[in-house]
Amino acid sequence: MATLYSKVKVLGHPVHPMMVGFPIAFFSSTLLASIAYLASNDRDWFRLAYLANVAGVVTGLLAAIPGFLDWVGIPEHLKAKRVGFLHMALNLVVVGLFTLNLGAQGAQLGAAEPSGVSAVFISGLGVLLLILGASYGGTLVQQYHVGVDLTREQELMDHIHHGDRHSSHTDPLIQH
Repeated sequence: MATLYSKVKVLGHPVHPMMVGFPIAFFSSTLLASIAYLASNDRDWFRLAYLANVAGVVTGLLAAIPGFLDWVGIPEHLKAKRVGFLHMALNLVVVGLFTLNLGAQGAQLGAAEPSGVSAVFISGLGVLLLILGASYGGTLVQQYHVGVDLTREQELMDHIHHGDRHSSHTDPLIQH
């Protein structure tokens, strides 16, 4: 089985998984604050949604850098490469949606009664895609062990229980 170590580490720990919690929290907060604004018409919720959106886009782009570098290090013939691409593509779409949302919210910051309907719709769609993209990230860690340093015993047990999922001989998504 191939060992797919993270390429970007701090004190031996992969950076990408340490960073992804921030955009997840900020994007989710954008949606929740947008819903709270619609329910209450309190502009503080609108401003909070906007600030959470800004923080989500910035931290999402920052988290993408080590994630991309880890993905580049996965050999082309492995199924993990395709799963990683889906994870990356979905999450870049999410960042794009929240960037679009930022533009829509930013244009209304000075309005007496900004409309929050588009913010709820766009951030709701973004969070749904975020969940899907995150599930691919979980698959990379749990199934393909990307960024996980297994002991020799763990590698042996994984191979016995699951076979060699990393092998090009058993991978149905291999492009020859």
